[in-house]
Amino acid sequence: MMNMKNIFRTALLAVAFFAFVSCSEKEVEVVEYLDVTANNLAGDWKLETWNDGLVPEDGVAVYIRFVRKDSRYEMYSNIGSMEFVRQTGDFTVLTDEVAGYIIRGSYDNTLNEEWNHRYIVRLTAERMVWTAYDDPADVCVYVRCSIPDEIVSAFPAVE
Repeated sequence: MMNMKNIFRTALLAVAFFAFVSCSEKEVEVVEYLDVTANNLAGDWKLETWNDGLVPEDGVAVYIRFVRKDSRYEMYSNIGSMEFVRQTGDFTVLTDEVAGYIIRGSYDNTLNEEWNHRYIVRLTAERMVWTAYDDPADVCVYVRCSIPDEIVSAFPAVE
């Protein structure tokens, strides 16, 4: 009789243990990151969040288009302005052994001024996260989209 109680108790503990383990396990989402290349960046993106805050939806937006063949970009923004402003320039993707992929760029202006930061980039097919290399609190999240035609057509064609 004592042997039967031990078997029953052991079985009950085993069932309780496996029930606890199965409840405590969480599914881990595996994210497939892409290599950051001009080809994988090519296309249109919209700024979704900036430093964990949503970009206001009341018409304020930042769009960026990467052109693969020339390593060029076009940025359309109306932050701090009633109308969209277009900025263009060159971009370069670098590889750092520790940080991973880094993007940097310059503006087409008379000073050929560089962007404020170089950014560590994490890229998926539909989302990219930029973290300033020198300021990890400065984080921008972009999502794939189409830049509205009325914004692009308001400017002369880019050569």
